Amino acid sequence: MAASSPQLEDGHIRIANELYDAILANPFTGRQLKVLMAILRKTYGYGKKVDDMSASQIGELCGLNRTHVTATLNQLADMNIITKIAGVYGSIVGINKDHKSWNFDRTESVQVDQIGTRTKSVQGVPKLSFASTESVQVDRTKSVHTKDNLPKDNKQKENTCANADAFARFWAAYPKKKSKGQAEKAFAKIKPSEQLLVAMLAAIGQAKTSKDWTKDAGQYIPHPATWLNAKGWEDGMAAETSTEWWHQAGFDSEVSARNDGCTQFTCGQFENGKRRVA
Repeated sequence: MAASSPQLEDGHIRIANELYDAILANPFTGRQLKVLMAILRKTYGYGKKVDDMSASQIGELCGLNRTHVTATLNQLADMNIITKIAGVYGSIVGINKDHKSWNFDRTESVQVDQIGTRTKSVQGVPKLSFASTESVQVDRTKSVHTKDNLPKDNKQKENTCANADAFARFWAAYPKKKSKGQAEKAFAKIKPSEQLLVAMLAAIGQAKTSKDWTKDAGQYIPHPATWLNAKGWEDGMAAETSTEWWHQAGFDSEVSARNDGCTQFTCGQFENGKRRVA
């Protein structure tokens, strides 16, 4: 068996010493540390701040069960160590670099038994046990309504509930909670699809770590209605695209760049989609 010889040229994770030291200094559990390292690998390892990944994908990377990964992601998000919003494949997650805001007092564990009783234990708080049960009754009738033949009033209620849920996800992710009524009106005009909503939430997650949104305690974060009316998510996507290493090297996509032998560590050797002649 040939010896392994890892090389930086084949890829590496670029992380600030201060952030690395904060990870070392804090009391992570083994499972939390594995999931955190997996997130670093999938984000900073590819030159990104956030990534849309599933619990199964993280589990395969760090050798953990999917359900354990899901619980650990929720713990890390609750402790303000990672950012986590709904994504297309799973969750859009990233590291919260403001390690001084990490809260290890909120570590919690959740256990679910076979009959649906959920026990939650929080450090410093007595255990609480509560049953999670659902009963569904269906009456047999001659007429059955499906999603496609719902009465008009029911369809309107369904759409209203869906829009309200979408806005709730946006409102929870947006850092400045100002003029909610105006934000609801601006959001209703857009009526974003699930795909657009995911893009909006991802743009918010990226903007939260930008200089404009972090300086002076978030003083320059636009009001949510202003951001929506200005299509702020498009600014975020444009900024992200312009900084991608394959774009700087002149390629249209990461795949085409790698097919020509260009990586994020050798992209400086390429220009206009071609390797520079020495």
